[in-house]
This record gives sequence, structure tokens and C-alpha cells, in this order.
Amino acid sequence: MEQSNPIVFLEVRYRRSQAFGTPAETVGTRKQVKLGASAGHYLQPNRKISNKPCRFDIVAVTAAPDSNQVEWLQHAF
Repeated sequence: MEQSNPIVFLEVRYRRSQAFGTPAETVGTRKQVKLGASAGHYLQPNRKISNKPCRFDIVAVTAAPDSNQVEWLQHAF
């Protein structure tokens, strides 16, 4: 995703409830490393965009009776 100038890499997480933690809490160190590697693979062949700033965001979705609760954490890691 591109938002203004930076390239944004999003991780979307969904949980039916927060009984065992929030969706954002499920993005641990191992997942962050994998996302970083994926970003590197995406940027490497695209020299035009490889010099742009990047950031990693999390979109955390939790089910609720009336509608889903959505939280967008910018610059998550």
C-alpha cells in the first residue's frame, strides 16, 4: 500500500474475541522478521521504489456483536 510518500506494508490480523489477547499482540518477533524479509523481496527488483521510505502497520480486527472493531496501528514496528 502507498500512503503519500512511504510504502506501507500491512499485516491484517483477526480474532473472534480478545479472551487470549488482541489481534495486534499476535504479531511477534518471528512474524516481524518474516514481514521484513517479504518487504525486502518486494523492494529489491523495484529500483524506482526501493529508495522510498517504508513502514510496517498492523490492522487489528476483533469481532463484535454489532460490527467488527478495527484498529489501525501505524508504525507498529
